[in-house]
Amino acid sequence: MALYSCVYEELAKWNHLGSVDTDDGSHFIGPMSDFGPYAYFHKLLPPLTEGDIRELEKQLDLPVPKALRDFYLKSNGGYFYNTVYLINGDPILSFAFSLFGLRKIYREGSAEDLLRQPYDLISQNHMDAFTYKTNTILISKYSADDSRVYLNNSGDVVRIFPGGRIGNMWSSFEDWLLGEIRRLSSFYGENFQLSVAPELTLPPWPSR
Repeated sequence: MALYSCVYEELAKWNHLGSVDTDDGSHFIGPMSDFGPYAYFHKLLPPLTEGDIRELEKQLDLPVPKALRDFYLKSNGGYFYNTVYLINGDPILSFAFSLFGLRKIYREGSAEDLLRQPYDLISQNHMDAFTYKTNTILISKYSADDSRVYLNNSGDVVRIFPGGRIGNMWSSFEDWLLGEIRRLSSFYGENFQLSVAPELTLPPWPSR
């Protein structure tokens, strides 16, 4: 089964909380109405075209690896496990992690248009020194500690901590994305409740 189909099937386990499929290919799961009409537990975004991906490659000056390219042709990134964090006693929403993509609309768009936009892969990489040192693409961040996830042209994925220390490694984009969606599922209950402290949801250190 293709990666997108596996991800879609895995996220469908939360469809009982409510879901919306739109004409442009978006898939929104778990409306969080207490935080407004555009807050969802998971979001898969509309697909990119081959032309969009060529534009990404031009802006990055790097090829988009095949596994990521294939996923983008189904979904322009996504947001996973929208989590309520308390900051100075105030509830703040932040996704456990997201998959960056091609952002086409910024503040000038409507709230509904912005709902379908990913974190900007291009600007994130242009601000990231590690990308240019290693010819890798920054594709994601974990909200709980701001660690970053990079994909190289061979398909390997690595997590890097702030300061540059190397963390977890995965042998493929598929192993990282689908594995993390499955792993994180165990930390959340009904009504999007997180059962542990946010830092405990991060990928565990690999055994040495």
